[in-house]
Amino acid sequence: MAIAVTLLVVIALVVLIWVFIEVKRMRHKIFAVFLIFLIFFFYFSFTASIAGKNVDFSTASGWTNAGGLYFSWLSNAFLKVKSVTAYAIGISSSNTSQNSQNETTAQNNENSTTNVTQNQTGNNSLQSIWDKLK
Repeated sequence: MAIAVTLLVVIALVVLIWVFIEVKRMRHKIFAVFLIFLIFFFYFSFTASIAGKNVDFSTASGWTNAGGLYFSWLSNAFLKVKSVTAYAIGISSSNTSQNSQNETTAQNNENSTTNVTQNQTGNNSLQSIWDKLK
């Protein structure tokens, strides 16, 4: 019986060590796949951003122009993704500051109403716990 338990513990340790090594190797593989994806993304997005712009890569000003075109294209792409995401979840990015200002005004009005109620009653123990949490 003791040999079976010892053998089971040894097998469990071997499997644990093997899984640990494979997880480390998998982490490196995932990182390598991420880097390959990133290289492809930059290549295809760069070629798409300068397509039809007649960029001259033989001069420094051509490289500067290409970089400006790429980063302009990339920032516009991120802005479009942001607006699509905001639309999908129902947030208007132009009204965000106005909505937060309206919420602050509503909270201030509610707090002043609560303070007036407390002053009129003179006894805070009559209020419910929910009124105190506001």
